Amino acid sequence: MEAHSNGTSALAAGVKALFDGTQAASHAQALWRFLANEAVTPERLTGPLLALAHAAVEESCDAYVLSVHDGSRINDRTHDSKKDRKQLTHATDVGYELQSSLLVSDRDGAPLVAPAQNWVTAEGVWQSRQGGLVPEEPSHLDELMERMTWLEQPGFGRPLVHIIDREADSVGHWRQWSEADQLWLVRIKAGSTMRFQGRRCKAEAECLEFQRAREVVCDGKTGGPGQHPATTSGAAVR
Repeated sequence: MEAHSNGTSALAAGVKALFDGTQAASHAQALWRFLANEAVTPERLTGPLLALAHAAVEESCDAYVLSVHDGSRINDRTHDSKKDRKQLTHATDVGYELQSSLLVSDRDGAPLVAPAQNWVTAEGVWQSRQGGLVPEEPSHLDELMERMTWLEQPGFGRPLVHIIDREADSVGHWRQWSEADQLWLVRIKAGSTMRFQGRRCKAEAECLEFQRAREVVCDGKTGGPGQHPATTSGAAVR
């Protein structure tokens, strides 16, 4: 595998053949044998990524580690030979889903490493953090909570701030994350309502009240109580 650890063009579609005269098919066969080896588990492949994450955080992060969570669909509807494809949304949206957690520098937003990923199939979910196939796919947010907890365990030396898109607009999960003392930032729908301190209110209004109550920094500008350096519709933090 060391032979494949070389620089790749940003425009390359994938792993390229090496400059040793061997045919590309031979390289592909060697890689297949490596991945088909039962001793090569997702957990063992994740080990070097965690080591890289520790080194990258120490070098590139100041006060926090930004942990960005997102997913993407891979449409393989014409690849009939792949028997583990699943229908993702409509009838022609058939393939797989990749769920990734990417660590990002709080200094300049540079990507560091993706230490946790899931590959969702019709048979279940392959997770980089454990060896076997999870036969039943949990709900996205329940699985995400497990992934966030797993990412907190290695102890990167900086607090993690989990950043999630509107899919995480779920007050129940916010409360679970807060009870677990996790830091998070979620994009929410502007008109969302929730029950807070015995009363029903708009989530956006409570976020603005939170900004008034403490100093926040946004786009390099600092605002204290009663000031808003920036107002982002639908932003929520613990």
